[in-house]
Amino acid sequence: MRKSTGLWCAVMLALCVQGVWGEPPKMTIISNQPVASPETIESNKAVLQKDPQNFDAAENLCGAYGSSDPQQALDYCSKAISLKPEQPSPYYNIGTALMLLGSNEKAVTYLEKSITLTDAKNPYLSIEYANICMARLNLKQTDSAIEDCQKALQLDPDSKLAHGNLGIGYTHKGMYQEALTEFQKDMALNPDTPSTSYTNIGYIYIQLKQYQQAVNTLQKAIEQDPKNIVGQYNLGIAYLDLKDYPNAISHLEKTLQLDPNYHIAHYHLGLSYCYNHQSAKAKYEYQQLLKSDSQNTNQMKAMLDQYCS
Repeated sequence: MRKSTGLWCAVMLALCVQGVWGEPPKMTIISNQPVASPETIESNKAVLQKDPQNFDAAENLCGAYGSSDPQQALDYCSKAISLKPEQPSPYYNIGTALMLLGSNEKAVTYLEKSITLTDAKNPYLSIEYANICMARLNLKQTDSAIEDCQKALQLDPDSKLAHGNLGIGYTHKGMYQEALTEFQKDMALNPDTPSTSYTNIGYIYIQLKQYQQAVNTLQKAIEQDPKNIVGQYNLGIAYLDLKDYPNAISHLEKTLQLDPNYHIAHYHLGLSYCYNHQSAKAKYEYQQLLKSDSQNTNQMKAMLDQYCS
């Protein structure tokens, strides 16, 4: 008797959460500075060169480089802080730059300072809480992250960033129904309904074992972006759970075409081949997995021995 793929996914949970956790969540950092033109950047550099004590020029360059060149942003933000340490925006921008550089602990320190200095009525305070929520999620400080996102939403109930990050926080906690609600709000607030929103919602449907809903949602994700690797992979998983092995094979193959190093896809592709009575191809996927992912080869070998021999 074949083992249910749904049960196998539950047993191998670490292998089945690629939709949100297989790689770092793709969260968007929002700056509180408008995008600066090259001419504006050069103009501010000229001002600062002429007057090194000009806070406005240093602050403008701090914000301008925050997302495009975070390393350079650190210098200008530090300069702005040294000139006016009571101003919140340089702390915020240096915090977002540090997040982009992967220094989340330092980012939290600067974002906390920014929040402390920001007036309670400032509309950017919600964005600050949403971004510190993101930094805490990256540090796996999930409970604190959820609190920060909730504060962001108290200030701005329509914060797309906060709804999306709160959904990720709830996903960390295994609170999938709550996560689904937040991801749906996130998508409703975005008129373009990006592929990543559909991907996250599709993943949650898989966790809720609503596999047909997952398929319907993930199909929209890859219609918008056929190169959405995680969307292709999760769609393959959803079809696998529905025991629709040909479609599972199709999307898992596409996953590996897009990213040959997406190693866990070899595991589920091999499993799909096995259930579809294509034992030679299943064993080939095992060999591919053996080259790259020793953690999961024993489980796959056991499945092959039991079902594909």
